[in-house]
Amino acid sequence: MKFTARFRWRSAKEVAEVTWEDGRLSGDPVLTRLIESTARGLEGMPIGFPTGGQTVTDHLSDPFSALYIMRFRLPEPIEFLDAGGEVPTLPPVPDGAIP
Repeated sequence: MKFTARFRWRSAKEVAEVTWEDGRLSGDPVLTRLIESTARGLEGMPIGFPTGGQTVTDHLSDPFSALYIMRFRLPEPIEFLDAGGEVPTLPPVPDGAIP
């Protein structure tokens, strides 16, 4: 599986990309290091979407956890724009569950 996420620093117009492929990151070196550092800091914590896969360790090995970190766990000045390619699709919220 392979997907690419696009980001922008809120104070800049330039867009940076990071690609996740089978547990490895490539692309913008600053964002890649920041995502890796963030994932290391979350070791031991459950990370992921409620209806998708969650990890407790080695978060970047799982596409759902990697996408979750990219979308919701990076510092405020970084804006997640979108993702393309083989973006993991979350299962629907079960009937009766609170989304």
